[in-house]
Amino acid sequence: MHRTVAKRRASLLFRLLMGAITPIVVVVAMLLNEGQDNDRDEAVSQSLDVTRVVVVGAGHSGGAFVLALRKLGFRGAIDLVGDETELPYERPSLSKDMLTGGNSAQPVLLADSGRWLECCSLHLDTSATRIDLARRHVHLASDGVLPYDVLILATGAVVRQLPLPPHPRIQTLRSSADARAIRAMAAQSRSVAIVGGGVIGLEVAASLRTNGLAVDVIESGPRLMGRNAPAGPASWIAALHRDQGVAVHLGASLKEVSVDTGPIGLLLSDGRSLTSDFVVVGIGVAPCVSLAEAAGLPCNDGVLVNRDYTSVADPSVVVIGDAAARVGQDGGQPVRQETWAHAQTSAQAAARAILGLEPEPEDVPWFWTTQYGRTLQIAGQLDNGDDVISRGDGCELYIRGGAVAGVACLDRPRDFAAARRLIGAKSVIDPCRAADMAIDLRKVAA
Repeated sequence: MHRTVAKRRASLLFRLLMGAITPIVVVVAMLLNEGQDNDRDEAVSQSLDVTRVVVVGAGHSGGAFVLALRKLGFRGAIDLVGDETELPYERPSLSKDMLTGGNSAQPVLLADSGRWLECCSLHLDTSATRIDLARRHVHLASDGVLPYDVLILATGAVVRQLPLPPHPRIQTLRSSADARAIRAMAAQSRSVAIVGGGVIGLEVAASLRTNGLAVDVIESGPRLMGRNAPAGPASWIAALHRDQGVAVHLGASLKEVSVDTGPIGLLLSDGRSLTSDFVVVGIGVAPCVSLAEAAGLPCNDGVLVNRDYTSVADPSVVVIGDAAARVGQDGGQPVRQETWAHAQTSAQAAARAILGLEPEPEDVPWFWTTQYGRTLQIAGQLDNGDDVISRGDGCELYIRGGAVAGVACLDRPRDFAAARRLIGAKSVIDPCRAADMAIDLRKVAA
């Protein structure tokens, strides 16, 4: 037991014996606080060999890591490097509230400026240009050099581009500056073409349609959300867009773009022609690994990391968020996740690992998307299953080996929460009871 905890317990017990405070209150307080105190004291002890941490990437995962590390008791120096001018913020609002909320809408910050000044040294509006693994130095574009004991790479992802010349009426969305540019363009436009029928493209489509623009969605695949969701949930979202008057063009890619002073002309691969005032390209992202690759760190659709997010080649380098390609359970194929939830959980897991703390139980991977005020939630593994159970409209359970392996719900938060617990418990279920909406999903275990 750590000395500080032992002293605190001895003092409380003495007061208890002297009758100074109610015994039950003391016991409860000790039980509630002991675990948290142990974590903090253990973190301080384990972090004595780590006095300086450098975080490259001031997005959601990088910022969440800094906050988590400080909350767990780390007392060393933290440098946070980011190429944007803004404080760390969450990205989901970029395709929703930032586009529909008017000119006053701002990204959702992880913390206010005062908290960041307490937590770390900020190096904003600059980028890391080189990592010296041997000397443990990070070189900045501003000519500065930051030494580290542990380096956190939270470099995120970059948008995939079409082979088109740069033009102010052809936009992509990844940053708050991008969201403001799209918002300004929408304010002076009557129509927009969205290239890409994945989550981001469809969220932008929903936001701009809500603002009154005529919207065309162009998707090269046979259905929407081909990388994100099975056919059933994808059809729910497609129906929402069609009900709102969005023109969805499937099975066609963008072949040619004509930009002049008037509307933009778009020629599709199947011969169809469209016109639009401006274009938003949302065809996915690629992990930002150039810095890691140049330093010699192994990469394969992300920087390859162990289960604790340390690089497979250098334990002093930790990679979190979109850029991390994490070795699967039991040494399986690396998996990369591009979700809000993973930005949070990978940051927390990395902070605990650096401080030598026990890892927390892992949650079932999940994500959500909100379009036209409707929320689709997806969790677990939805492919390669044995069966699909429809639980009324807007809820599908994906079964593997008799247990729930995945779930998709549209505006069904209670069923979604219950299904996530079933996935985590790997419970074998009674399929007939699971399909019956009159039966609480928490009570369908066989």
